[in-house]
Amino acid sequence: MKRVLATFLLFALFAAASPAGATNLDITTEYRMRGLSYKNLHLGDPRNDHSFISQSARLGVALNNIPLTEQNGRSETLDIVLRLRALGVSGSTAPLAAPFDRIAEQYPSADFTPFFEHAYLRAHNLAGLPWEWRFGRQPLTVGGGLLLDDNGAGLLGVSARGALPWWGLKAEAFDVQ
Repeated sequence: MKRVLATFLLFALFAAASPAGATNLDITTEYRMRGLSYKNLHLGDPRNDHSFISQSARLGVALNNIPLTEQNGRSETLDIVLRLRALGVSGSTAPLAAPFDRIAEQYPSADFTPFFEHAYLRAHNLAGLPWEWRFGRQPLTVGGGLLLDDNGAGLLGVSARGALPWWGLKAEAFDVQ
């Protein structure tokens, strides 16, 4: 995974140094540590009180607005997004107890080992159409998270959103694995 990240960063630096002035390189980081205490999880059983420190770390690299061509008066651009995330419980050597073990199973890794939260290509205005296409592991929420939510782990698939040629309607479609 270090080799993939190093290759991506090297590619991003060379692409950012190209004469295309509109291309942007965005690097983001985030670290969150918080103390959590849960008491009386099973209504009166004191053995189910849990206190721990949770950690979440993110590293994101995005190469935005890579110009491709111009079709029908619209410029086609491409974005490359890579975001790593690590989740864990500080100081815990034992597996998580219920109900926290079910929550941890929703993520690829919960032992503070980095995983790809997002790794996708985003294309704007392909073939001159006012659509945005995403390919790869991407953030996806439908219906405010009630119908579909990636829970911060990203979903692998293809999504598209854009304008339809009738009455100013917009559409969104996705296919996730």
